[in-house]
Amino acid sequence: MKKSREREPEQVEFRIHYEFDGNLPVEKFFMATDPHGALKALAHSLVKPLTTEVMSEAQIESFTNAFANPHDPFPPSPEMIPVPEEIEDMEFPEEQEEEQAVEASPAEQTVSEQPIEQAPHDPFMDSDFPAEGSPVPEPAEEENLFSGPPKEKKPSPAEEHARKKAERDQQISEANAENQRRHAVYESLVGKSRQLLGELSGRLSILDFERFNRWADRWDALSYPLAREEDEAFLQD
Repeated sequence: MKKSREREPEQVEFRIHYEFDGNLPVEKFFMATDPHGALKALAHSLVKPLTTEVMSEAQIESFTNAFANPHDPFPPSPEMIPVPEEIEDMEFPEEQEEEQAVEASPAEQTVSEQPIEQAPHDPFMDSDFPAEGSPVPEPAEEENLFSGPPKEKKPSPAEEHARKKAERDQQISEANAENQRRHAVYESLVGKSRQLLGELSGRLSILDFERFNRWADRWDALSYPLAREEDEAFLQD
């Protein structure tokens, strides 16, 4: 079975009769799904007469929404990024390299203390061994072919703590910067909307606000601002 398609909201014709800056009354017609859409369209058409400043789409959207919804003009504050908890400083004992002195065993000390008897001089050994008192050459060091790669030095607890704290501080800084940016954008939008609404309230006067009832072929009067009961009824439709 084919799924039934949801019907799109029906467009309705609205008529707004108003005065601006005390000039002759003007009558405009707007197609919208509800009165809020018609009021937003009217507010959008009045942006240029209100200000010469170039406004962004977000600023225009915020202003028109506030004008069309006087009972709830502004959205809630933006959600902020959770800021991680700061890692506290910790004190670690200083690492000291302990020099371990290798003490000779008692047997070695006994051997070293005993006098060494000198053997009789052998003339045939002179050519093979150096003369008495001359320096003895050190044996060549043999390369250990089976030695593994050098072990990596593990960071100390103090170094590891400092690394984690630096990473956490960076995360906290980035979260705070993003939250400040979101708050600044929100305050800018709300502040600009309030400024334009204040200017518009002294220059605009809505004389008639009507919706065309095509079933009865007549214009039905609406109030501006919409009464809260009317507002809730339109939102439920």
